[in-house]
Amino acid sequence: MNLDHVWANGARVVAVQPRRQGPGMVALQLWVREGTCGERAGEHGAAHFVEHMLFKPLSGTPQGDLAVAIEELGGDVNAFTSHDETVIYASVPKKYAGAALRALLSHSLRPAMQADEVEQERAVILEEISEYEDDHSSAASDSFIEALFAGSGYGRPILGRREEVRSLSVLRLRAFHERVYAGDGVVLVVAGAMSAKDVMSCASGWLSGGLLHPKRRCASWVPSRCQITAPVASFFGLSARGRLRAGNARKSGDAHDITSLADIAPATTRTTPSPA
Repeated sequence: MNLDHVWANGARVVAVQPRRQGPGMVALQLWVREGTCGERAGEHGAAHFVEHMLFKPLSGTPQGDLAVAIEELGGDVNAFTSHDETVIYASVPKKYAGAALRALLSHSLRPAMQADEVEQERAVILEEISEYEDDHSSAASDSFIEALFAGSGYGRPILGRREEVRSLSVLRLRAFHERVYAGDGVVLVVAGAMSAKDVMSCASGWLSGGLLHPKRRCASWVPSRCQITAPVASFFGLSARGRLRAGNARKSGDAHDITSLADIAPATTRTTPSPA
């Protein structure tokens, strides 16, 4: 039986069963409805930074980092940040789906954010920025996107700029996480050989309200109109107020084959279209 449940705080779970039962695998995805464009002043680079911190060991538990926890179950896990969303996704044998789901939710919704771990990851991200700067095609792409979306969140690099990443404090990262990984900003998707009953059993404690941050007002998943600078718009023969989607823009992390949320939003979410 398929499942589509929304708790009172706005958090949602969608579970899809396979047509034929078998040994199979279970795919787990936690979609967070904010990415780089959800960052406020003083937070630039926070969405990607927080994504990194979700993989760190939890405080007060023997459990290691998220990658180790999932790999020990025979699965794999990764994540990406775009301008419009952050997604943590894993696949695991159905025998261990419950344990994997609990690990994914605990790391994603209650990360430790320890100061020493933050500093270690800051160095990793700064090195990541250097790698992009050394890649001429990536540097050119970022410069083009910045010109295309001047004055818009879509013009900011997902990794953040050096000075912005250096300035992000532990408190700022925690505040961003508490605001964004909350209520109707969170959607859990489960596909594969895991029953709706088991999904609810594992997820309810995390998503029903007690351990999830309070419900908040969340922007639509589908980006509203973006301002495009006139010279660039003219080059492409576009209106400077043309409707664009940035969900398929370059994402951090390894290559992946997950469809952009901006592309599937009309079929999977209950949103009100942006006014024409």
